[in-house]
Amino acid sequence: MAKVKVQSPMQKQFADNYEEQRKEMFLHVARELTGRAKQRQLPKGKALDWEKFNEYFNNFYADHTADEMLDELLNNCYWLASEQAIIELHFRYVQDAVKASKRNAKDEDDDDNDDFIK
Repeated sequence: MAKVKVQSPMQKQFADNYEEQRKEMFLHVARELTGRAKQRQLPKGKALDWEKFNEYFNNFYADHTADEMLDELLNNCYWLASEQAIIELHFRYVQDAVKASKRNAKDEDDDDNDDFIK
C-alpha cells in the first residue's frame, strides 16, 4: 500500500495564497516604480492622481499571473536583476509607507494642539 503524503500545517496555511501573494507583491512594486517614474516626468507643480493611476494600473494587469508580473519587472527594469531584489524593494516600499503614516499621524496630532492657540 502506497503511503499518502499529507500537507504540512504550513502548506495548508500558505499554499493556497502563495501565488496570489507573489502577484500582489510584484504588482505593488511595478505600480510604485511606474507611478514614481510618471510623477518625475510631470511638469513642475503637477501631481499624479495616484487613485486614478492605481485603478488603471490594477485593471491593466488584472489578468496577469505572478510569473508574468515578475517577467514584466525583470524585462523592463534593468536595475532589478532577480526576484529577491524585487522582494527587497517591496519591503522597502512598505517601510517607507509605514514611516510616512507615522509622520502624518504625528502631524495630525500637532494640528489638534493648534486649535487651542490664539
